[in-house]
Amino acid sequence: MTEHPVGARPWRLLAHHRLSGQERLPATEQTGYHTGSDSLPDTDFDELVVGQWLHVEWMDADRWWMRVGDVAIWITVHPSGHARQIEVYTPHNLPTDTGQQLGHGEPDLAWRNPDITPPRP
Repeated sequence: MTEHPVGARPWRLLAHHRLSGQERLPATEQTGYHTGSDSLPDTDFDELVVGQWLHVEWMDADRWWMRVGDVAIWITVHPSGHARQIEVYTPHNLPTDTGQQLGHGEPDLAWRNPDITPPRP
């Protein structure tokens, strides 16, 4: 049995209908596709990809990976659903193979939530 991803609920997604080209309906007339864990019970968020600039994916029990443009971000999530740790890898610190998701070496920015106790080994 696969364990549930920490921080994967609740989730929601909203996408608007496009008329043609780049044209969208005025905000007062927009119709969209809105779904989430409320309307799809017993589901966990796993992955979102938008174009070539945004990718969010569950990688391991409490680890999430995100690519925004050419920046990779690793997030460790506490069971409460809050970020425990965030590591940011800028392009100079990423592998040259763009198919790889992992940052390497030391992150360019590392943040730890001071209100959450780190897990014990």
